[in-house]
Amino acid sequence: MDVDDNSYDNNLNPFDQSVGVNAEIYMPIFTGGKLTSQYKKSKLESEKTTLTNILLKYDIREDVIEKYFEILNLKKQSEILGGVNNTLNKQKERLEKLYNNNKLVKKSDVLRVKSDILGNEVTLLGLKQQIEIKIYELQILLGLSMDEPLDISEFDYTTLDLSKFMLDNDISKALSQGSDVKKSVIDVKKSELDVDIARSAYYPTVGVGFEKDFENESDGDDSYRIGVGFTWNIFNWGADMDSVAQTQYKVDQANIDLNDKKNNITLELREKYSNMMTLSKQLEAQDLKVEIARENADIDTLRYNNSLMSSFEYLDSIDKQRAAEEDYYTLQREFMLAVDRYENAWR
Repeated sequence: MDVDDNSYDNNLNPFDQSVGVNAEIYMPIFTGGKLTSQYKKSKLESEKTTLTNILLKYDIREDVIEKYFEILNLKKQSEILGGVNNTLNKQKERLEKLYNNNKLVKKSDVLRVKSDILGNEVTLLGLKQQIEIKIYELQILLGLSMDEPLDISEFDYTTLDLSKFMLDNDISKALSQGSDVKKSVIDVKKSELDVDIARSAYYPTVGVGFEKDFENESDGDDSYRIGVGFTWNIFNWGADMDSVAQTQYKVDQANIDLNDKKNNITLELREKYSNMMTLSKQLEAQDLKVEIARENADIDTLRYNNSLMSSFEYLDSIDKQRAAEEDYYTLQREFMLAVDRYENAWR
């Protein structure tokens, strides 16, 4: 501002003595701990954001696991239907030869096989399209280019050693190192800092100021002043006490939430452990069911090739194999998700 309190022209030199300029600097040196507490609170908020990002990464991992086993199931279904197509085509060729040679084969039998082949091809085409879409979705989750090939290999659940998990030790880790618990601890610390910020209203604010006047006379002397001042609102303590009481209540509530969080994590970890072990046993049983379904499908394929069973019975046997395979991959997915969620409980 110039001497007449008009806005100063930015194009002028503020150190030109022909222009009247006033410069002031003020810095608080004591605020009752308010500024320090606000700084600590902002650092805690940054830590909480980091923990939230860690938990988000685990959510993405779950999506990746789900997509992975969906692709494995679709590939297995496609493989089964590919084999069925070969069997049906061989049957069609055999029936056509018999029909053309008048070997007591009805035309409807030939047409029925052709219909089964067309229906099978439509289903197979749909599966291949689903595989392509699921692979694209998986690439997106992994942050990969859609042009980059992915090797979707089979998973062997027996390679997982469940004996390495010690429930009591894992619960201790989850309660001391888990991201969810750490976030709740941060909420408690932030609430305690809010109490300190509210209490700062009880204290005066002390600051240091510096002021310099640039004279507008070419022969004038510059002047400056340095001072220490304070402000203290002593007639607002009633409202300040209420504010402190409210923030203290939030501290108590945050501690209750922390204890609830720990109890819930303990309960969830025990449930996740039990679920993981149960799924492991179910997966073993389903593995046997898949083996039986595959053997039955192989036998029925031989019987069908030798005209010892109808197309309906053969395709019904294949459908049972497909259902067993799908249940197997679903259980594998649920088992892997259970293991992953259990392991991430203390991360």
